[in-house]
Formats: sequence, C-alpha cells, structure tokens
Amino acid sequence: MKSHSTSATCGLLALGLLIIPVQTPCGNAQAQVADQTQGKMGDDALLETNLETEKIAYRLKFESCKTRIAKDPENANLQRELSIIHNEFGDIAMALGDLSGAARAYNAGLGMSKELAALDPENTEWQRDLSVGYVKWGEVALAQGLLPAATDAFTASLEILGKLVELDPENTQWQGDLSLSLNKLGDIAVARGDLAAAIKVYTAAMEIRKKLGASAPDDTELQRSLLVSYEKFGDIALAQGDLPAASKAYTSCMEISVALTALHPENLGWQRDLSVCYEKLGDIAVAQRDLPAAAKAFAASMEIRKKLASSDTSNTMFQRDLLIAFQRQGNMAMEQKDFPAAYVAYTASVEINKALTAHDPENTQWQQDLALGIYKLSNAAEDQGNVLETRMLFLESYDILKNLSDKGKHLSPISVELLALLKEVLGK
Repeated sequence: MKSHSTSATCGLLALGLLIIPVQTPCGNAQAQVADQTQGKMGDDALLETNLETEKIAYRLKFESCKTRIAKDPENANLQRELSIIHNEFGDIAMALGDLSGAARAYNAGLGMSKELAALDPENTEWQRDLSVGYVKWGEVALAQGLLPAATDAFTASLEILGKLVELDPENTQWQGDLSLSLNKLGDIAVARGDLAAAIKVYTAAMEIRKKLGASAPDDTELQRSLLVSYEKFGDIALAQGDLPAASKAYTSCMEISVALTALHPENLGWQRDLSVCYEKLGDIAVAQRDLPAAAKAFAASMEIRKKLASSDTSNTMFQRDLLIAFQRQGNMAMEQKDFPAAYVAYTASVEINKALTAHDPENTQWQQDLALGIYKLSNAAEDQGNVLETRMLFLESYDILKNLSDKGKHLSPISVELLALLKEVLGK
C-alpha cells in the first residue's frame, strides 16, 4: 500500500495547495460580491456582525415587508424590497453554511426579480436586480455541486449585463457587475478543469477592473475587486507551474491587501483577504522549495484566521479558512518529515471540516475538502507506521467521494484523481 500512496502523495500534496481554495478568495461565495450589492449591507459589514443575530433581524424585516405588501399588493417598490430581503437572508444563510436555506431564499428573490423584470423590461434597475439574483442562485448551485445549473445562472446574468453595458458603457456599476459574472464563469471553467477557458474570461474581467480601478484609485471596493482578479490569475499560473507569473500576481494581490488593511485595520473582510494573500505567497515559497519563507507566510495567515474564527464561531467561511490553514501547516510538516506534527495539524483540520459537513451535508465542496483532508491525515498516519489506521482513513475518504459520485455530484479534477487513486489502492 505504501508504494501506491507515497508516489501519489507527492503529486496530490502539490495539487492539494489548490484543491481547497478560499471561498472566493480574497473572495468567495460571499466576499467576492462586496461591490455588487443592491444598495444593502455589503459583505464586509456582514462579516463584522453576529450572523445568528442578523438572521433574526432579517426575519423581522421580512415580516414587516410582507405586512406592508398585504396592504398594498400592487406596489412594485415593495415587491422589489422583498426580493432584496430574500437575497440578504440568503447571504446570511450562505455565511452560516445553510445551503438549503440559502437556495430557498435566493430562489424566492430570483422569482420576484423575474416577475418585476417582465413587468417592465425597460427598467434597468430591475434588470440589474435580476442579474444579481442569477449570480446568487448560481453561487449556491455551485456550492451544491450543480455545475450545469450554476453555468446557466451565470450565463443568464452575463447576457443581461451585456445588454445593460451596451445601453450605457460609462456605467461603472454595470461594468463591475459584468466583471463579476465573467469571473463566475471562469470559476466554472476551473471547476471543470478547463484552464484555457478560465484564463479567457478572467482576462476579460481583469481588463474591466483595471480600467475601473485606474479611473477611481481611491475607491477601495474597486481596488479590492482588482485584488480578487490578481488572485485568480495567480491560482491559474500556479496550477500551470508558471511560478514567476504566479508570484507576480500574488505580490500584486498582497500590495493591494496591505494598502487596504492599513486604511481600515478593523475591516474583517480585508483582514481575511490579507490572510489569503499570505497563504498564496506561502504556496509559491513551497513550490520554490523556500520552506522558511513558506513557514513565515503560513504562520502570518494562521494568526489572522484564528482571530477571525474566534470572532464569530457561527461563520462557516472563517471556520473553513482555519481548516485550510491547518492543512497548510500539515503540508509543511510533511515536507520537513515531521510526521507527528503533520498528523496533529491534519487532525485539527479534519475535526473542523467534520463539524462543517455535519452542519450542512449538502455542501459538496466541504465534502470534497473532507475527503482530501482525511487522505492527507492517512499519509501522516502511514508514515508513522500506523497501517490499520491508514487503511481505515483511506476507506473513509473513498466512501465520501464515491457517495458524491454515485449521486451525480460534480467532482473537482483533484477529487476525480483522488477517487481513482483510492479505488486502485483499496482494490475496489
């Protein structure tokens, strides 16, 4: 068994640096849309509140709006307000890791936006609302492993925004929205393993964001959106083995992040971005075999993430970030042949991951994270001579991926590779 797992481990550990991306890093299902909100509470604000408290507040807001609609059912503005409340509630559900709740809320908001847009196709505000609704629905579909549905949603959003931008090319909000939808389709391409297609749409998004950023250098949200684009380019370059290009992109990402956090150190969203940038530079250092630099970068990322995770234990994004940090720590220990330390770090990562998947078993990304985390733990166990435990962990990882595959859920390229490896090793 050792001959199988060891040879595969080297490749998989390298790929493992990419398999658990931050939830839209420097941006995610929530954080990346900070400049796309409908005049409502942005994601940075969402990160700085107690999510359970916000959930209660939005339920009250929802009931109040429903009461007013009952008194004036033909009021389109109230209908729009309710659609936005649905989306806001969906954002909170996403942050809490409740994909089912998020899907219900986003679906309700999208349905109302469709009705309003059909009622007055010339109303550009309602058309934009519809594009935002499609993006949010696409995000939850992507998190559930429903790539065709996510692709359809992001494509629908892109089509709407293309028409809006044609009407007014100078509208910077619509341009920003367009760049977001392009990035979302790039994320789909990455999930499918089509890096060439991802580069194409990421480049288009980057060009838009560079122009917007140059036109308003003091606009922090535009600068942050540019940071997200640099991070995506860095990920693609790293996946392709182009370390100089990846390093350049991640350095640009870090420069923007440092400038933003210097402006507002209390902004939790920007602190999270900074932790991601440290992590990415650590990945580059590992690839360049500069382990001291990697250890320093990962330690800086870990310090930030521990603070964020403890600031709100209900925030699943912060918890997931922390489990990724523990995985990086375990990777470093494996590189240094410190197998007991790797085992401890991977165990911490798996424990957090199991809590997340227990919270929402429908989240296919978390399930795949867990399968990889358990596999990494199995290698640390194997290198300490724990043969029985190693096989048990192999089986646990295999069962997770096999179950997802049997249900028709989309598996990332690394998960497909891991499933094939485990099938071979276990003689399935």
